[in-house]
Amino acid sequence: MKIRTMVGLAFIAATVVGSGLVLGSSTAYAHECTYDPDTGEEIECHDTPVADDWRGNFVPVAGVNDREESRKETQRWRDEYGCDTQYCQWVNYQGSVSDGSPQSVHAGMAADHSMFEAAHSSEQHDEGEFNNHDSHGGALYVDICVTSDEGTSYEDHPGACEGPEDTQAGYTHVDHLTCPMGCLDEYHVVKPLDPEYTQEQADNSIAEAQADVADPKRWLCGYEEKGSACYDEPFPE
Repeated sequence: MKIRTMVGLAFIAATVVGSGLVLGSSTAYAHECTYDPDTGEEIECHDTPVADDWRGNFVPVAGVNDREESRKETQRWRDEYGCDTQYCQWVNYQGSVSDGSPQSVHAGMAADHSMFEAAHSSEQHDEGEFNNHDSHGGALYVDICVTSDEGTSYEDHPGACEGPEDTQAGYTHVDHLTCPMGCLDEYHVVKPLDPEYTQEQADNSIAEAQADVADPKRWLCGYEEKGSACYDEPFPE
């Protein structure tokens, strides 16, 4: 059973991440910097702020529960080995020191400037809102939890395991452009071993779908207060 479990974990992690994995155990927070325009020398750096809500999920299925509080966890590239570059990958395997049995595997990838835009470099954009993963990027990740991460190097990371019920797969795509085209703020996660979370999530998805039907213009066009171009003209009949 132990061998089968380890093979299964390795296969899933490899499938999600692919080649060129970044290995490590330390936490390094994502940051953004300003540079001297003439010399290119670094002037000042600070932690990348977590982006505000830009619009609701365009696809109202498997959205994260408590979206605002979950934002930092789902934007996990901020905490995975200094993942503030154009494209990065990570994998972290935790095993028991005593017998080598698997505890968890955390793996994923994140791309700057939206995975739908060929992950082009933030150097092509001005500094500020649109130059980092948090407001213009995407991520795909899995957390496979056999047991708790307590006592391991991963226990303080977003997405750390408290038990098997924390096993999850997630997809995040934030693209804070003028709505409706290119305007996405998708936060989706599946937790197959947590029936309580899944039931609440299903209820939220139904409520979200009903809200979309009741206000199709906002669902299609995004938030007027975020500069949606749709609100300059009447909604088509």
